[in-house]
Amino acid sequence: MVPKSQRKQPPSPRLRPAPRFGRLELILGALLVGATIAVYLQVYRFDFMTLDDPLCVLSNRPVRAGLTASGVRWAFTTLHFANWMPLTWLSYMLDTTLFGTGPAGYHATNAVIHATNVVLVFVIFATMTGNSWRSALVAALFAVHPLSVEPVAWIAERKGLLAVLFGLLAMLAYVHYCKHRRKAVLALSSALFLCSLASKQSLVTLPFVLLLLDYWPLARLSAQPQSQPESRAQPAPRRKNPDTELAPGPAEALPSTTNRLGRLALEKLPFFVASAVFCVVAVFAQAHSGAITQGIPPVTRLLNVIWSYGVCLRRAAFPYGLAPFYPYAGAGVSLIGVAVSFVVLATLTGLAVWNARRRPACLVGWLWFLGGLVPTIGLVQIGMQQMADRYAYFPLIGLWVAVAWLLPAFEPARVLKYGVAAVAVSILCVFATLAVIQASYWHDGIRLFSHALAVAQDNAVARRGLGSAFFLKEDYAAALPHFEQAVHLVPDDSEARYSFARDLEALGRAEQAIQEYQRALALNDAYVEAHNDLGLVLLSIGRAQLAQEHFRRAIEIDPDYADGYGNLGIVYGQLGDYAHSIAFSRRALELDPGSVSCQRNLAYALAAAGRLDDAVASWQAVLKLSPDDADARTELNRLSEMRSQRPSARRPPN
Repeated sequence: MVPKSQRKQPPSPRLRPAPRFGRLELILGALLVGATIAVYLQVYRFDFMTLDDPLCVLSNRPVRAGLTASGVRWAFTTLHFANWMPLTWLSYMLDTTLFGTGPAGYHATNAVIHATNVVLVFVIFATMTGNSWRSALVAALFAVHPLSVEPVAWIAERKGLLAVLFGLLAMLAYVHYCKHRRKAVLALSSALFLCSLASKQSLVTLPFVLLLLDYWPLARLSAQPQSQPESRAQPAPRRKNPDTELAPGPAEALPSTTNRLGRLALEKLPFFVASAVFCVVAVFAQAHSGAITQGIPPVTRLLNVIWSYGVCLRRAAFPYGLAPFYPYAGAGVSLIGVAVSFVVLATLTGLAVWNARRRPACLVGWLWFLGGLVPTIGLVQIGMQQMADRYAYFPLIGLWVAVAWLLPAFEPARVLKYGVAAVAVSILCVFATLAVIQASYWHDGIRLFSHALAVAQDNAVARRGLGSAFFLKEDYAAALPHFEQAVHLVPDDSEARYSFARDLEALGRAEQAIQEYQRALALNDAYVEAHNDLGLVLLSIGRAQLAQEHFRRAIEIDPDYADGYGNLGIVYGQLGDYAHSIAFSRRALELDPGSVSCQRNLAYALAAAGRLDDAVASWQAVLKLSPDDADARTELNRLSEMRSQRPSARRPPN
């Protein structure tokens, strides 16, 4: 029997020598963090955006309550915001608990997550390739490119940042698994991938990225048996360039490549299963909320996909004219633009494949870029945007890898080597400057959407965003023309109709506001806020019975809608039905304990019903929530005096 020590060992992959992460790597890491801070230090002064931030944070009661047991349950069971993203909700709640409800804490956390992602990109590629300089270039491009601004400066895009954070951690764990072959590390990588998917389902292509890394730089597809110790008499073999060649040669690797690919894919079976499951979860969540756009022919979607790839490449090379929303062109897409995009994509793909042997990093980076955009490129159309800058956040890492490892082609001489380095640094400085400018547009909604209308096609989303920004500043007259234009551009947009109605109501034009609310509800009868606000307008002009119907419809659609219960309490109070007023007000406070208006209405109803002790306790609760409420103090003093004058109950004499 052959001793165990003499048995033939299975092939093992050749990993590039990992850096020791000494002084050079620490300096490069510090420079990367410093560059990221220099670009994004400004964001902590930014305001909430009117686009999606209210849904995520500003008007989201579980988030505004901080990290609570009920909030955790809500995070794992809700499809709010058309996504299942419990870890993202928990991160918002943690921010609220730590920093309060102002925008600064949420913005600062986004910037910290991005800086962490930058460092992870550097560490991952330095570990895999042993080339710290090129890895630093990849991370620097990722850190300061203007296309990275949107997910960092926009609070509502926390989900994308977290998904990439956990995805990069999963990738780092996978690299260490390949080096040490410990199943526990592979299980950790799978768990981190699940965390990524539980933040947002944007990295469902990560298992394919891991297979690309198996090809380069991990070289697991071309592994050969470990060589025996060499005799001193044997000449040393020629060293291969680890950045331009894969070992072993094609004749050695070909017989086992297919089998090894199958084994590597089987090794990642948990990753593929998780991706498939979460693809179903994402489609269900989007369909459940009505976010999937129906009726677009497959040919139209395909043309827009090709066009969007080309536009993304253009913005990567020349990042100007960036906006938070680009309207979907549909059948109006430029066929010439599609043709040019197709030629560019086909040419770059052909060059990457043709040079795969000499420059495998270019093929891996290019396929990373193409594949990373697949979930968001428009094969399944979500909403009416053609493409979004935030979708390129993770895919662009692959493009920067291809660029960084293509640089040796331009370094035939030492003098050119320094010239290429100078050009790379200059480009980074230009990108960083443009990123600072682009980030500054996200300071507030008025600045952002004014810029968007200046650089992009006129569209209802930007108009509504600008109108809402003026509305929040209580400049209702300035908001009105933008809401009117939004309704004109997309007459069947229920959100535009709703925003227009709110502004008309604020301007005192109640009858016109009622008509616009009704038009919004005709387009979407399940619009909870429209029912509620229409009820408030009707209540303000004395039509309490009709208002009651809309408040009841609101809580029928959403049984946890606190405002609906609170407003029903007001209606019943006006009708003199204090028992129902008290019941609905208390239900509203169960759902939203911090509502001052509901607590005030409960206090009035209790006092009107003659329950003075309970009314006093309710006014005291109002003062706890709002210590400067002068009306509450007046009512509390009045009720306390009434209670003191009330005859006490005594036992009759025997």
